[in-house]
Amino acid sequence: MDVDEEQNGDEHAYPSPEQVPSPIMVTNGPSEGTQVDKVIDLSSEATFLELSNDPSSSGTILLHCEFNPSDATILAAAGTDALARMWRLSRTMPDSDSDSPGKPVFISYNNLLDESVPPTTTATGLSWSPDGSLIAVASEPVYEGTSKVEFWSADGKSFTSYNQFDSPILCLQWNLTNTACLSLSPHNEGRGTTIAIMIPTMGESVQFILPHRALLEQPLDAAWVTEEEFFVCGGDVLQGFIFTNNTISLGRKFETRENDGLSKVTYDWRSRLLATASDSGTIDVRVL
Repeated sequence: MDVDEEQNGDEHAYPSPEQVPSPIMVTNGPSEGTQVDKVIDLSSEATFLELSNDPSSSGTILLHCEFNPSDATILAAAGTDALARMWRLSRTMPDSDSDSPGKPVFISYNNLLDESVPPTTTATGLSWSPDGSLIAVASEPVYEGTSKVEFWSADGKSFTSYNQFDSPILCLQWNLTNTACLSLSPHNEGRGTTIAIMIPTMGESVQFILPHRALLEQPLDAAWVTEEEFFVCGGDVLQGFIFTNNTISLGRKFETRENDGLSKVTYDWRSRLLATASDSGTIDVRVL
């Protein structure tokens, strides 16, 4: 008796298990997705970088991460919960606990925020100078409404700091000769934008106010193109500025397409190309 036919009827008969052919396995060689190497447990050979003093209970969010441009063994990271740290890495593994072979190795770090900052502080910006000698860190306590920029040396020592910016600082950019660092922050309760240029080796700073550019409504971005000239873009604006004799003045200005919504700007000094990205999904490239 055919069990399949009795249960399903002649018109809807299903094949018996012995009638179903075995599937044919086809591969195109190891390069097409076949695992041929032994899976390695990285935990016994990896170095782990702690983002919090209590990783098991912390919700710390990493916002920035940059290698030192002159020394690839130095890595800095910043984010929420007062995270701003710098590690010196090595290709040689640190000595692990001989009593616990295979245990992940955690290495020490330098803190890049003042010890007095509240644990709710967020590091909103991080930027190495082109020569890797200094790193700038922008931070803001959650409830105070003010921000500051701290400068640290590559060996983790405090260099200088600038206080009393309106929160948040949304951009940190060094000029090409490592002498000045630019920041963008709100002005007049968010109704305008402050362009600040800090000279950490001299402890000086200069500001230029854009009174009608609400940074929180239309984020701006900036890029240096020479030691003295930089561009700021955002919305329908692509405006150049000149920084000389400790003053900031307006420079050349480029026309933009209507309703383009510029959001990012970057410059390559080798090709002298300035590229801007817009919310409409286009990238414009200009030769300077």
